[in-house]
Amino acid sequence: MRKLLTGLALLGMMGVAAADGDGWEKNSPYNKLFNPKTVVTVTGKVASINREDRPMKGMEPGFSAVVHTKEGEDVTVQVGPSWFTSYYHQKWNVQQGDEVEVTGSRITLNGKPVIMAVRGRKGNLAMTCRNKTGKPLWDLEVEDF
Repeated sequence: MRKLLTGLALLGMMGVAAADGDGWEKNSPYNKLFNPKTVVTVTGKVASINREDRPMKGMEPGFSAVVHTKEGEDVTVQVGPSWFTSYYHQKWNVQQGDEVEVTGSRITLNGKPVIMAVRGRKGNLAMTCRNKTGKPLWDLEVEDF
């Protein structure tokens, strides 16, 4: 919880706020796909990275990575909008071949498996993207805690 609050404070100091209509906001068609009943945790190696991912038509660019799971599956992990994830870029510096653990809602999007990330871990670094009901960190309000 302390890391989440620290992240929120940093975002506030940076003047970051969710962009209305960017496709990543909490009430967007994309975020409505999040299902708390399908939350899973996967571990594996990052096979590829896309910092210009647009999960649905009309969305602003976001960060995603294809993770080759220990079970042998390739799954796309969608983390969040680029303007949000760029804050974590230097700290995390996720690269192809990195071992990661990701928890999120497993959905099918455009016929492919996708995990809408809640949180991720690389080594001793952790990142929270959403709360347990799927509300994006970049759109949370005080009453969401």
